[in-house]
Amino acid sequence: MYGMTRREARQSVGARVKALREARGLSVERLEELSDIPEFMIRALEAGNMRVTFENIVCLARGMRVRVEEIVDPEEYDGRTR
Repeated sequence: MYGMTRREARQSVGARVKALREARGLSVERLEELSDIPEFMIRALEAGNMRVTFENIVCLARGMRVRVEEIVDPEEYDGRTR
């Protein structure tokens, strides 16, 4: 994420959350249940339209059973999703 604009970083995090969620076969509704983050926020985050807090990244990571780093530093984990 180094060298990215804030918008690019939001889009990158959103795309990564969506990819991880889909790879685990989770619907947005199920991720809402697992992470305790409202569906509308997950959809906005995945679209890159919402700033995300570290607290929400932690909740999403726990809900998907991934490490926070898999969301914020995907290059480190490409090809190693569980």
